[in-house]
Amino acid sequence: MCKNCRRIQKKIYHATEHFKELRKKQAKRHYQRHKDEINKRHAEHYANHSDDWTRRFKEAYYANKDKFRERVKIDRNRFPGRHRSCVAKYRACKLNATPAWADLDKIQWFYNYAIWLSQITGVPHEVDHIIPLQGENVCGLHVENNLQVIPMRDNRIKGNKLEVSF
Repeated sequence: MCKNCRRIQKKIYHATEHFKELRKKQAKRHYQRHKDEINKRHAEHYANHSDDWTRRFKEAYYANKDKFRERVKIDRNRFPGRHRSCVAKYRACKLNATPAWADLDKIQWFYNYAIWLSQITGVPHEVDHIIPLQGENVCGLHVENNLQVIPMRDNRIKGNKLEVSF
């Protein structure tokens, strides 16, 4: 077999699923054996280059502000529930109101449901915290058990008050 044929045969073999699986297993074994060294090297690299990454990202952002903003708008329009969920999560995290055990998927469901209800009824709906995050006498958590979907008008009237009914 000539050199070129051997090279082509090698390329064909390297493209097979069998070879790819072997490489994955080999890489996994290597990582398991050298996990501490690899993590240490990555940490050192990040420590030495984090300023560089930050600088490069800022340069790319300021050079292409319009593209970045357009991408954010597209994502916001394509996934409005995710956007609202992220905004609320940001506010809640800021207030340290989201515990580690919170079910974020269920929380996002409330925001998607509010959007769906608004589209179906034509009346804007919002996700309300039953026990306000920043109440006068009490502070609630940003968890699924503390959320309800109500019309926007009612939510604005309620504000940061706890409505107690007996």
